[in-house]
Amino acid sequence: MRKPGVRKHSRRRFDNARMKRRARAVRPWDTQATNADHLAECPCHMCGNPRRHWGQLTMPELKFRDMAEFQIKDIA
Repeated sequence: MRKPGVRKHSRRRFDNARMKRRARAVRPWDTQATNADHLAECPCHMCGNPRRHWGQLTMPELKFRDMAEFQIKDIA
């Protein structure tokens, strides 16, 4: 008789090993792959939110501001 959670457990182990391999490839200096669960968020200034790093507006905010200015000029 098979235990009910065996497939889920093996899948979690497989996914964990896969993410650790990816973490070691992305950040080779981290040999223990401690950041394997946090690869989706990059803390660097090139990938991050420009508002947080430089106090600038994000792209959607810039587009909205430009569209609003264009519409105001159109009305006047």
